[in-house]
Amino acid sequence: MADVLWAFSLAKAVKGHPFHVSDESEEKTYSAQMKQDGGFSDVRLFAEQGGASVVQGLEGDVYLAAGNILVYDPSFQLGACP
Repeated sequence: MADVLWAFSLAKAVKGHPFHVSDESEEKTYSAQMKQDGGFSDVRLFAEQGGASVVQGLEGDVYLAAGNILVYDPSFQLGACP
């Protein structure tokens, strides 16, 4: 992961829940866990695609705005937009 990510949106990180950030210039999306001190741990590559924005739905699906809306299920599998 790069030292600096090129991101275009802000999102609330919640302790104990996955947090996703997308880098449009690197075309990658990462997942992390928020620690009690506000830092992040378990940072890992989530998808080999990046976009302008990424959000997680209530059911755990991850929506990535990358030209189209790409939908990933909680097991990181790319699905179809409902």
